[in-house]
Amino acid sequence: MKNTIRVGRYLNKSTSAKELIQKWACLNPEIKDGDVVRGRTFLLNLEKMNRCVFFPVKNNLAIHDCHFTGAKEGLKGDWLAKFKLMECRDDLSVEII
Repeated sequence: MKNTIRVGRYLNKSTSAKELIQKWACLNPEIKDGDVVRGRTFLLNLEKMNRCVFFPVKNNLAIHDCHFTGAKEGLKGDWLAKFKLMECRDDLSVEII
């Protein structure tokens, strides 16, 4: 059972990318029930996500053709600066435009 996730108010013991992205979507206050997130790039604050054990329930979410980065290794220039700022401000994520 260590690789399971329940979307809602349950402990997330998973480390797979798909399940972490589901958790991110539920934690993100900008994403509402029934939203579709398509074709965007996000830097994720995995440390903040891992601190959060309980998170809100959201239904009917769809995430298509998005890219997620949760580590600063390999980032350069503006992306690295945005990642460091996100960590300093303890934001959940930042979208790269």
